[in-house]
Amino acid sequence: KPREKKTVDGGDAAAADAADAAATDAEAPPAEPPLAVGDTVEARFKGGSKWFPGTLTAVRPAKTLRRDPSYDVDYDDGDQETKVRASFVRRRASLVGRLVAGVARAVGAKGKRADP
Repeated sequence: KPREKKTVDGGDAAAADAADAAATDAEAPPAEPPLAVGDTVEARFKGGSKWFPGTLTAVRPAKTLRRDPSYDVDYDDGDQETKVRASFVRRRASLVGRLVAGVARAVGAKGKRADP
């Protein structure tokens, strides 16, 4: 007869594994909602390397599992672009998020020491 695995508290191992999985799910950060028309974003105009601020004017869902959605973007500088790949669009960071990131970079740069 196979031996039953026991946990430290006397419960069975399967119940402990289920509890661990539930705790891990509870600790996971909530997923961001999908991008929608009207969201402020940053996008790489014509797939370039620079990110430019803009607003989504259309969202095209993925037609297949292998394809990402695409977006139409009205850029803040007046340019417009249609069918922008999802990998070229990101949610624009909030002002608070940008401030926190800037402070973290400044503290990190000041905290570095040059070795003699």
